[in-house]
Amino acid sequence: ASDDRGRYALPPMAAGRHGVTARAVDADGLPLPLAPFRQVFELTGGNGYLEDVTLEPACALRLELVDPYGAPLELTGRGPVSLQLARAGQPAVPRRWVSRSAGSAGRVSEVDRVPGPSPVWLAEAVAPGAYVLEVAVAGRVVAQRPLQLMASVQRERVVVP
Repeated sequence: ASDDRGRYALPPMAAGRHGVTARAVDADGLPLPLAPFRQVFELTGGNGYLEDVTLEPACALRLELVDPYGAPLELTGRGPVSLQLARAGQPAVPRRWVSRSAGSAGRVSEVDRVPGPSPVWLAEAVAPGAYVLEVAVAGRVVAQRPLQLMASVQRERVVVP
């Protein structure tokens, strides 16, 4: 829990290496346009840490996937729909995508795949810059487009044939 100054305290932890990740999300659990903080701490059983964390501006990317007629993309009967987001000129890295579960208030996520109905969003904000988004259906690339991601919540409409 946090105090009135936004400080969080973790419970006592066993000695060893522990990774900490802090992500900024809104009231609905959607990522805010701030890069996650990650750090590994070595605990000996007698030490502790006080860490000031500054989250840098980033892009919280949300995709609306539609068919050529502008209707929400129907996933059934298509085979797996995969998403790759890579920095321009660099290989793609695995990324987790999230959507709401069909017919419920829950969420589902997949790595490099559309997890459920549109819209889908990146589980973590990414650094601003030039990227390439690639969509494949059943292993065949059907859409590829450049994206200039800004430090904001960015919504993109993607037509999937």
